[in-house]
Amino acid sequence: MVKAKIVFFISFLLGNLLMAQSPQAIQVDGSINPGSADYIIQNIEKANQEEVPYFVILLNTPGGLLSSTRSIIEKINESKIPVLVYVTPKGGRATSAGALISLAAHLVVMDEGTNMGAAHPVGPGGESPKGAMEDKAVQDTSAMARSQAQMNERNLELAEKIVTESLSFTADEAFKKGLIDGVIKDKSDIHVIIKKKLDFLKKRGLKTEKLFNEQGEIDTNWTVTPMSNKQKFIHAIADPNVSTLLLSLAGLAIYTEISSGFTLVAPGVLGLLLLILGFVSLQMIPITTGGGALIVLGFALLVAELFVTSFGLLAVAGVGSLLLGSLFLVDPQLLGLGVSPQLIGGLFFSSFTIIGSLGYLIWKESRQVVKSGLESFLGEEAQVIQVTSESGIFRGTLHIHGEIWNFESDEKVEIHQRVILLNFHGESFKVKPLKI
Repeated sequence: MVKAKIVFFISFLLGNLLMAQSPQAIQVDGSINPGSADYIIQNIEKANQEEVPYFVILLNTPGGLLSSTRSIIEKINESKIPVLVYVTPKGGRATSAGALISLAAHLVVMDEGTNMGAAHPVGPGGESPKGAMEDKAVQDTSAMARSQAQMNERNLELAEKIVTESLSFTADEAFKKGLIDGVIKDKSDIHVIIKKKLDFLKKRGLKTEKLFNEQGEIDTNWTVTPMSNKQKFIHAIADPNVSTLLLSLAGLAIYTEISSGFTLVAPGVLGLLLLILGFVSLQMIPITTGGGALIVLGFALLVAELFVTSFGLLAVAGVGSLLLGSLFLVDPQLLGLGVSPQLIGGLFFSSFTIIGSLGYLIWKESRQVVKSGLESFLGEEAQVIQVTSESGIFRGTLHIHGEIWNFESDEKVEIHQRVILLNFHGESFKVKPLKI
């Protein structure tokens, strides 16, 4: 029995070791934004922790945010294992931000029929900056392109012109001009490229001892890790059109709430949610900061529900904000850490149930107060405290159960006289004098 356990344990360790020897890959298809940047950075960190042979970025992008691009390049430069950019599929591209990321990668290959380049900085709406701002952006970006090209022994002059003159190249042109390491027909050709660049990889101080298996070959059968739900959501809202719409609607909603004197509630809540999402989508604040802000907002809305009559709107918005904030803060796909979707769903359901129950109890209690304060008084006796008459109608105040109420009567009543409460109309009790 003990021997069987030892064999199982050794097999388990060997199995994990073999799994760790497989290269890892991710598929970046679309713009470079906070969502895709988080996807790339997180998986490069994971690949380095697991010390896989090399890491692959399957790239097909029209470009994206410069801030996200810089974050990705910084993480590539920090990597201790080789990072390979593979521009694919045929007809795909690595333009603008994609070209800069390619220049930063230790290895770059392209499918036939792909292209790269055109990295001149542009504004959020696609417009080119003017004057000093343009010069500053162009010089800064071109310096980054040159530095990455120099580190990876690529063509510095053309790397700069990709930025300053928006030059673009086919896969064959990029290879012949020294911007990439090869044009391949399928991924099985990558082992040839890596072998040719082995001395360079060692020169860069990268770990290369795990590149070759026992047969002396390089494994190109990698598994693509998909985006997490958080990354998919952020990637979706980070589209320039969507992020612009989010901020515009947020401004309009907040303006509406302020104009109403903070009485409508719904526009204010919606505006705050959209504002945080818009800031995250444009990387004006980090994803984790946005998640923290959503959680704080969620708790604030739940507390506000206890003091503001919103018919449950604040409670629903609060729980939704907590759920979204939890999604931003944790990621179950990161090395198995984080809060599971089942737990988040359970917390959402529990919170919603508790808030709903509390709201029902408050509503029920308020109904009981109304009944005990008004309906239960009917038919009882009260004493008149003050009275006036006008056109045959007697009005004044009376005392009952330690409270002062208004009354009116069609019959004559006097101060200190006892009356019977008939009904409640408007803000006064209808009464009649008690006859002895």
